[in-house]
Amino acid sequence: MNFTLVLIENIILFLLVPRALRTASQKAVQAIDDRNMFGIPFCSSVATACGILLAIVILLCAGVAGDAAPSRLWGFDGPWHTGRLLVLVTTYLSALVQGGIAEQASIVISIVTLLLVSAGGLTLINGVVAAAGWRSIQALRGLATHIILAVSSALVFAIWALTALWAVHWLNFWIFLVLLCVIEMRRRETGPVRLSF
Repeated sequence: MNFTLVLIENIILFLLVPRALRTASQKAVQAIDDRNMFGIPFCSSVATACGILLAIVILLCAGVAGDAAPSRLWGFDGPWHTGRLLVLVTTYLSALVQGGIAEQASIVISIVTLLLVSAGGLTLINGVVAAAGWRSIQALRGLATHIILAVSSALVFAIWALTALWAVHWLNFWIFLVLLCVIEMRRRETGPVRLSF
């Protein structure tokens, strides 16, 4: 396959798909959330934290944790050695659709249970805030908004985590040079102009 097409495909998957997910979820939130509940940083942070927990659950169930070990991450026989990020994402998505991984099921089940209970607790917190704010059946709007934001955040973070691991595989030890450059850039910045990462 042509290198330019592969590069364009990877950029679309890394930048445009998460941007489209974020835009669609923000439009849905604006249509549903008439009291601007998620304009409050606490509520939006709880939904984002729930999304991060769900992304970890997705990655664990798809078997990414086992493939992120250094021997698999930098080996030529691992799934990371494909030049196409789309192939990598569809590989893990098909493993997730088929029921997840089986060889590490006992370890993953306990971690996934804990993460899902934590995500349920965060959802309950936003549900209570929504019930206190609306004080009617309209509180389901806040809960629906939380679910939309959490699911979109989970998908975006899962894509970004796969992309980061894929980039670490291809950059190999050069990732340390990139990390040093970022640290140096942050060190030289002044207080009010600092980057937000």
